[in-house]
Amino acid sequence: MGESGFPTETPGHGQPLGAAGRDVVVARQPICDRRLDVVGYELLYRDPSGDRAAVLDPERFTASLIVNAFAEIGLDTLVGDRMAYVNVSRDFLLGVHPLPLRPDRVVLELPGDTPVDDALLAVIDRLVLQGFTLAIEDPPLEAEGGPLVAAAGMLKIDVLHATPESLTAQVERLSRHPVTLVAERVETREQFELCERLGFHLFQGYAFAKPEIVKGRGLPTWQLGAVGAGDGGYDELAAAIVQDVGLSWKLLRYTSSAFYTLPRRVSSIQDALELLGEGTVTRWAKVMALAGAEDRAFPVVGTALRRAKMCELLGGEVEPERRQSLFTIGLLSTIDALLDVPIHEAVATLPFTDEVLRALLRYEGPYGHILRCVLAHERGEAVPIGPMPIDEAALTAAHDRATSWSRELSVA
Repeated sequence: MGESGFPTETPGHGQPLGAAGRDVVVARQPICDRRLDVVGYELLYRDPSGDRAAVLDPERFTASLIVNAFAEIGLDTLVGDRMAYVNVSRDFLLGVHPLPLRPDRVVLELPGDTPVDDALLAVIDRLVLQGFTLAIEDPPLEAEGGPLVAAAGMLKIDVLHATPESLTAQVERLSRHPVTLVAERVETREQFELCERLGFHLFQGYAFAKPEIVKGRGLPTWQLGAVGAGDGGYDELAAAIVQDVGLSWKLLRYTSSAFYTLPRRVSSIQDALELLGEGTVTRWAKVMALAGAEDRAFPVVGTALRRAKMCELLGGEVEPERRQSLFTIGLLSTIDALLDVPIHEAVATLPFTDEVLRALLRYEGPYGHILRCVLAHERGEAVPIGPMPIDEAALTAAHDRATSWSRELSVA
């Protein structure tokens, strides 16, 4: 053990496999009130190759932002306990509903020039009934503002090039609606003071802060094709998530966010799926598929699956919940190597029970002993002594069965 109490050689390290993690980037810009206190952040998609937004179709743009923010970097890191302002597209709202997001923590931003029809208005009505706040960016200039303005809880007005006269007239028209007015692209003190006098409630722009780049590490997947197809129903979807270390990690990151509340800590990936429910998992998977994340069978996949199956097999005839926990521990024992970070950092925000975390971090308890034995077998070391009698023959048999199983999945 090192001084921190964690193993000096963490479970995934020591293999010449290289990290499979990739850079993930999201920009955030604060939104302030009249006292200049930050009340939220608008989240902006950025391509990892630079700080300029990549050119994507609107639906994929929205999905990619949500995946990067919720499942990769984490909204706790991006906005803390403040509101997240998320740009959404018409196609995304029509394709993914109900949204797998919390209405009390997310403001949905929709462009004012979005084509409006009965289908979109029906979705917006449902979102408002669910408690979501809809913010319209650059609302139409006609007197009544149109149906989007009528449904909105916020209106975001670009004030950068507006004259005092035109801005005054626009505010007078839009103030007829019971909405929060947000001045965006505020770049000078004079613009802020004008907007404050005109009755704007919130403010955003370079006068307060430029968009800040926040970086994280994400994982590719290898079962995203199966998730995106959705032809086999929910059971096939759940099996694909459980067998994919990248998808499992993203799901667990999503569930551990302050923007989604689980009633308790979980003992396995299957446990998390059950708590989330079929509807939420299906919608989350659809967002993942729409984002078009990278899908490839990187080398550590085979190691992760063999470890998962070996841990499950070595657990013997125990109840299904414990077999699921052992499978999860084996699968995620490679997460440090995949992300190229210490294991305690990789699992720090995951919503696991203490029993699972002790096994992953310190090899403690029966679960931890099984994992330690599996790792010793991989390295050709003697079987460690522990609370469960596991001999070399049992390890070899479990390894052979696990290898055959993973080969059937074409990732060994």
